Amino acid sequence: MRIWRVRGPLVEQRLLAAIEAMDAQRRKTQAPLVVAALRYLLQTDLTGESNTYNTFTLHMGAVVASEEYVALRCRALTILHEMVLSTDQLAEFRRILHAFQDATRLPDHGPLTADLLAAVFENGRRTVEFMTRHAGELPFEVRQEYEHDLVWRYRHNSALPPEHRANAELEAARQALQGAILAFRDAVNDDREFVIFKTLVGYQSVFPVEWDGPGSDMKRRILLSRGFVPELGDDQVPGTLLMGDASRLLPGPRLLFD
Repeated sequence: MRIWRVRGPLVEQRLLAAIEAMDAQRRKTQAPLVVAALRYLLQTDLTGESNTYNTFTLHMGAVVASEEYVALRCRALTILHEMVLSTDQLAEFRRILHAFQDATRLPDHGPLTADLLAAVFENGRRTVEFMTRHAGELPFEVRQEYEHDLVWRYRHNSALPPEHRANAELEAARQALQGAILAFRDAVNDDREFVIFKTLVGYQSVFPVEWDGPGSDMKRRILLSRGFVPELGDDQVPGTLLMGDASRLLPGPRLLFD
C-alpha cells in the first residue's frame, strides 16, 4: 500500500511485464504461479502495515483506477483468456475462474470511485462475453461452476451503489454486464447435454428459479437437484422423477430415459 501511495501500480506493472515476457510453454509450465500473480493484480483491495516500537497499524484501502491501472487489468485478462483456451486441466480452469471472480469484486475498504466501478463492469462484461463465445469448448464442470459464479454476480449487481445511482453511464455499463450474464446463461442452457449433466450429476448446479433473486424457492431447488420436477403446488409433494420423464424439465423429444 505504501508503494501505491508513492508510485501507483508499480508492482503490478513489473509482475505483468515479467509474465508477458514468458513464452507460451513457460507460461504453461508455471501456470499456477502465473494465475496467482494475475489474480493478485486484478484485486481491487489494498493492504499494508506500519509499526513503531510499541504499535502495529494495519492499513486497508482501494486501488486508484488510473488509466495506467485500467490498461494493466485489460492486459492481465487477455492473458487469462488465452490460458482458458490452452488448458484442459480442471484444476487450472478453476484457478482461472477464481481470478475472474476477483476481477469483478469491488473493494471492501476505501472509496469506490466511478472510474473503478466502470472498469470492473467493463472487465466483467468482456470476460463473460469471451466465456460465452467459447462455452461450447469448455468442460461441463467449468460451465457449471462459472454459471454458479455468475448467478451470484447477477444478483449482486441488481443496482448501482447508492452514491452512484444518478450516473447514467455507470447504469448503462451495469446493464451491459447483466445482459452479458443472461446471454451466457441462455447459451449454456441451450445445450441439452449440459442441462442433463448439471441436473443429474452436477455440483453447484444453477436452475432457472435461482435467477429470480435471493428469495428463490429453495425447496424447489433441492428437489430439482435430486432429480424431481416440482410442478405441483407448494403444499403437495411432486411424485415424478426426472429419469421417469425427462421432457418435463428438458426441451425436445423424450429420448434419453424412456
